[in-house]
Parts: sequence; structure tokens; C-alpha cells
Amino acid sequence: MAWVTVDRAKPGMTLASPVTDRMGRLLIPAGADLSDRHVGALATWGVDQIEIESDEAPEPEVEISPEIEAQARWQVRGTFRHAGEEHEFIDALVEVAVARRARVLALEAAGAQ
Repeated sequence: MAWVTVDRAKPGMTLASPVTDRMGRLLIPAGADLSDRHVGALATWGVDQIEIESDEAPEPEVEISPEIEAQARWQVRGTFRHAGEEHEFIDALVEVAVARRARVLALEAAGAQ
């Protein structure tokens, strides 16, 4: 399994995990093969990355600078502004979201899309 940014998604790739929107609604189930329509809609749906079953297209390693992490944290903060970050689960969820967003930003900065 590998994570790929949506701009590297190709029709025919098989999803290893479901694609959901920011509200948690299912958009594409795990195990589905991506169609042209899916690929075109992913960015519109606000999806940054997908997990595919194949290791054929692994993401390159990137270093996440403190500046990129700060930018990711600022972007994610808006998504969780009403979530009550004092809860342990929400705090952990925010950290996962920050790490994923920082990776996308680092890949964009490196031009490795």
C-alpha cells in the first residue's frame, strides 16, 4: 500500500482505504478502482491524498521544515476550530491531519508531484 497525492492519481488504481470528505461521508469505498470521473473529482472534493493497494507509485521521501509544519498547522486549525481541542482524541486527530497536510505542502514545495 502507498499514499499518493491526488494529482498523481490515475484511473485504474485500486483504493486500499475508503475516500471520505471532510465531514466523514463516504465518497469512494475501499477496493474500488478509480475511474476518470473519480480522478477528476478528488481535488474538487477537497481530498489531498489517497491510499492505493499497489506499491508501484510510492511517495518520495520529503523533509518537512518547521515553516511548512507551521503552515500546515495553521491550515488545519480552521478545520478543527469548533472541535474542542482539549479532548485527547481531537488533539491526536489534529496531529495526524497536520502531518498529512505538511507532507502535501512539502511535496508541492519540492515539485515532486
